[in-house]
Amino acid sequence: MKRATTKRKGNKKDTSAHDELWIRIIGLNPDELSKEFEHMLDEMNVTNKEIRESASNRDMETKLNMLYNYQKNEQLTGGSNERKPTDFSNELSKVEQPPESLHATLQSLRIYLGSGSLSRSKEFCLASGEKIKPILIKYIQCVSHQSPFSLEILMECTKCMKSFMDDPAGLNLVMKDPEYISSLVCCLIPEHPRLMVEAIRLLAAISLVNSSLVLTCISQIARKNNTSRFQKV
Repeated sequence: MKRATTKRKGNKKDTSAHDELWIRIIGLNPDELSKEFEHMLDEMNVTNKEIRESASNRDMETKLNMLYNYQKNEQLTGGSNERKPTDFSNELSKVEQPPESLHATLQSLRIYLGSGSLSRSKEFCLASGEKIKPILIKYIQCVSHQSPFSLEILMECTKCMKSFMDDPAGLNLVMKDPEYISSLVCCLIPEHPRLMVEAIRLLAAISLVNSSLVLTCISQIARKNNTSRFQKV
C-alpha cells in the first residue's frame, strides 16, 4: 500500500531524534497509521464519538502532524506531570492549530494542574494564565455553530480555570480582568447544561469575593444582547 508523504509543520531546529520520529511516522502504512492514531485518541481520553469521528476524518497531513506533535511531546516530557508551564504557554499560543490539538493540550493542562500542588497552579498563572482567555472568547463564538469540539474546548477551559483559581494568584488574575468574567457569563448557555454548571460554579466563587464584579458583567452582557439580566439563569 502507498505510504503517506507530506511535509511536517514545525521548527527547522528539530533535533535528529525528532526527525527520526517524523521519518518513522510518515513511513507507516495506512493500517499502522490508523492504529497509532486511534491509540493517541485513547491516550488523550477522547471518548466523545463525534469528536473521534471528526479527528479521524481529518486530511492525511493534519493527522500525521497531530500524531507527530503528540509523540514528540511524550518524548520531551515523559507525560504531563513532567511538563512545565512554558510548555503549555507555547502550545496555547499557537494561533493556527486544529481544535483537536488544542483540546488535547487543554486536557493535559487540566491533568497537570489537578495532579500537582497549589504552587504548580501559581506557577502556571504567572507564566501562562492569560492564555486561556482568548481561547474562551474565540470558542464561545463557535459553540452556536454546533462544532463538536467547541463545547469540549470550553469545558476544558473552565475546568483549567477552576484548578488555577484555587490559588490566590489565579483568582486575582481572573478578578482583575473583566473579560475573563464576561467570558464566563457568556458560557451560561441553557442548551449546554454541563458548560453552564461549570461557569456558574466559577462565577459563584468570584461572587464570594466581589459580587459586584459578576453582577456588572452580567448586566453588560444582558444590555449587549438586549435581554433580561437573569434570563439565562
